[in-house]
Amino acid sequence: MFKYVNVLATAFVLAVFELPCTNATSAPTSSKLSGTVELCAERVRPGLGAVTQVDRANSATQIWVPTTGSNFNVNIDFDAGTAQVFGQLFPVGGDKVADRLEFNATLSMQTGIDDCYCSQPFIAGPPSNTKYKNVNRCGPIAYSERKPAYKDLLLCPHCQKGQCFRADTSVRKHVSGIPKPIYSDWVFYETVDGSIGGPGLEKYRSQIRQTFKMVPDTIDSCTIDTTNLPVPQLYCTDFDIPENGYGFGVNGFNQKCGLSFWYNCAEDRPFLPPKNKDVKVHEADLNVNLVTCTAAPTPTPTCGPTAFFEAELVNNNLGGFCGGDSPTKAFIEGEDCGDGSMTPQEIRYRVSDNIYLVVTNTSEYTPGIGIGGGLNNEGALNNGLVDNGKFGQINLRHGTSVDLNFAFVNGGGSPVVIDELSWRFFDLDQSICPCNFTTCPVGIGGDEPINYCSNCDAEFPREQLRIPMSEVDVVTLSDGLIPPVDSRICQYQDMTSFLFNSRAVGNGDDNPTDPENLDDFQKSLLVDLTYTDVSNFNASYCIINGAGTVGRNIIFAFNFSECV
Repeated sequence: MFKYVNVLATAFVLAVFELPCTNATSAPTSSKLSGTVELCAERVRPGLGAVTQVDRANSATQIWVPTTGSNFNVNIDFDAGTAQVFGQLFPVGGDKVADRLEFNATLSMQTGIDDCYCSQPFIAGPPSNTKYKNVNRCGPIAYSERKPAYKDLLLCPHCQKGQCFRADTSVRKHVSGIPKPIYSDWVFYETVDGSIGGPGLEKYRSQIRQTFKMVPDTIDSCTIDTTNLPVPQLYCTDFDIPENGYGFGVNGFNQKCGLSFWYNCAEDRPFLPPKNKDVKVHEADLNVNLVTCTAAPTPTPTCGPTAFFEAELVNNNLGGFCGGDSPTKAFIEGEDCGDGSMTPQEIRYRVSDNIYLVVTNTSEYTPGIGIGGGLNNEGALNNGLVDNGKFGQINLRHGTSVDLNFAFVNGGGSPVVIDELSWRFFDLDQSICPCNFTTCPVGIGGDEPINYCSNCDAEFPREQLRIPMSEVDVVTLSDGLIPPVDSRICQYQDMTSFLFNSRAVGNGDDNPTDPENLDDFQKSLLVDLTYTDVSNFNASYCIINGAGTVGRNIIFAFNFSECV
């Protein structure tokens, strides 16, 4: 439960631009914030968004607002020094489904005005940090050129639109009814981490390209970045009932409780116009009033199957190797897919309206060299989707292994928990030489025996899949299907993992083309895994032996029931 402790408790009469008759002239002289509070955000006024995209003159180019029944949340934890800002936004006049934007940001390293290097001269007046007195007012350029002695101090935001003057009881233009402000209690956050996603991201990025022509049209993501911009600021005199409190201009536009900050997409920063060598223009503002959340009616969920063959490829750059049909950049065969900071090193699939599957390598990844001329000889160009999008596929070079993480996230990058996930790896086979046994040899303690498939020379590659025991709930090979089919895979285990080894020869002609229509041979080469309450899991893929620099492919598909 949130707790707001006033050293001097004073009741306020509600006063925000619809001015009351009463003339409250004082506020608590100091306060202490603790606990947590969950609030909602609304735009500060018509004509301005909760998020507003801007041009280099800071004029609005596109505004994004919450809509009725869709909360835009601000959850604050004063003890942890963090605030989470998340929810759905829609462009004014846009499509409420196709243009939905998912905003997700975590503000952290909470601090106070004593750590500010510069701001408006009447914000703190002056704080205990004597360094602050040397520069009472400055902007991003002056801040970037500050002396080394002030390096650790923050660039705090301006109090815009004259709101600090309106709240200051010592000036002639003070607005009657607004209590004396305590700017020294404003909360600042040193870091911001998060992202913007959802189907509306395409519209968001289109506006960026129209405004800033140098930003490449190959960028299709947005990682929130506040480098060399004023830090976020937040304040309310009454976090319990923010409608009764005051923010004294903290949101940049009025006297209501609020939060504000500027930001860019990190992917765009190298291409944005400079103000000087360190400072770029900014692409967007977040300015919101803080209000009590209004509980929305709980919709009756509708559930239906979601299958991988409905997926859309969003990004294809596993380990920095650009895959075939990559939406992010025209690929160069066998070469890196651009700057890793610009193109996320992942394969990302959109598997439903707001659920993405993100595949990343957690160990070194080495695809085959794309020499062409065969199903397995295209290297990383094999990665992505195959068979009209019915399977995902990853290529790996002979004699190497890779640890992979498969994660389900929403458009804002937050984990999505799947109640029950049915996942299958297909086509676990080997090249040219089959193992000369019909019954899998027994290993010591369940491990793969040393003489496994010893009849095949080292030049002939075979495949191995490793699945952590602690993550998976049910493991099934084809002999456990209904009706059963003799499996052509050998299953072993060590202390932590299940191991699945190929033993049958396969080629491109026998590969599956539809996960729901398999012949017996294709079934015999599958590994069926069931996970419950899972948002991500791990798997390791290995090509044992093999000559040359070409590779082999592992393919996969899944289904789960999604409730919306």
